Amino acid sequence: MNILILSDIHANFKALRQLLDNIKNIDYTICLGDYTGYGKEVNEVINRIKKIKNKTCVLGNHDYYVIKNFTREVNQRVVDGINFAKESLSLENINWLKTLPHQAELTLDGKKILIQHGSPDNLLEEYIYPDSEKLEKFSNLNYDYIFFGHTHRPMVYEINNTILLNPGSVGQSRHKQNKICAAILNTNENKINLIEQDCNF
Repeated sequence: MNILILSDIHANFKALRQLLDNIKNIDYTICLGDYTGYGKEVNEVINRIKKIKNKTCVLGNHDYYVIKNFTREVNQRVVDGINFAKESLSLENINWLKTLPHQAELTLDGKKILIQHGSPDNLLEEYIYPDSEKLEKFSNLNYDYIFFGHTHRPMVYEINNTILLNPGSVGQSRHKQNKICAAILNTNENKINLIEQDCNF
């Protein structure tokens, strides 16, 4: 089974379209939040995500800001992106965001998977990096895989028979400029392939 893992699209429809156009033979898609914020193609992104048939999506912190309110002080660029999304999103897409959980547990091809945008401790807003002391704690939660986003930086870390994955950002990579990042999990081989495409626009 091939599972595509996406995060932090941030209303960058061109990046999302390029990624999906170049990836084939996907059985299931997991979206880790932040469909909105920064960019302006908010409806285009959500409309495209909604068309994916076999998927699970969770809420990101920017999406929460859109449908609820800010939970902390943020910079003006974030504020501008959220205000644009609030003014531009269709009612249907606002309501779709409201249906998304903060966290989800899945069993796919016999593999137990936990997904959220931030971390199991702070579902929306905790940044987890490869040197985080919490990685070992999370590995003891009895999942085969734990997926999270938020940092915009790819990471694969295996500990105690658990693989912790951040696929990086589709729409706003921060480890390198002008990259479109995601990941594919092949459950048959128990292998994760990090995707990093050059932007062609």
